[in-house]
Amino acid sequence: LGIYILSSIAIAFGFLLVLVPGIILAVRWCTILPLVVRGQTPAMDTFGESWKMTSAAGWSIFGAIIVLGIAMIVVSGVIVGGSVFGGSNSLVASAMEALAEHGSTAVFAAFAVGAYRLLQDDEDELTEIFE
Repeated sequence: LGIYILSSIAIAFGFLLVLVPGIILAVRWCTILPLVVRGQTPAMDTFGESWKMTSAAGWSIFGAIIVLGIAMIVVSGVIVGGSVFGGSNSLVASAMEALAEHGSTAVFAAFAVGAYRLLQDDEDELTEIFE
């Protein structure tokens, strides 16, 4: 939880300074949470490990985040837009907004895990299996 909060604050600060540093941090640190969950690296060292892990695939990750972000905006718009017919202050509208928000959080967490799985180096694990 602490790493998530720290990385979110740093990314938000990067977006406040200039848009480009925030985007770079979001792309390069997208695998921090799976690295922390893996537990083989001290929490503060996961920033550097994530930076190294994503160095070769930065543009691919950026493109995937853009496509995923646009898709989530469209889906959220449909969900929230459909609930406005009941009134913007209705219980249904509030529930739909919460559903859209939590759904996008779950999708981006799944994206982080997927990026981690695609970028991790399994060579050491395979060597241990066949030795």
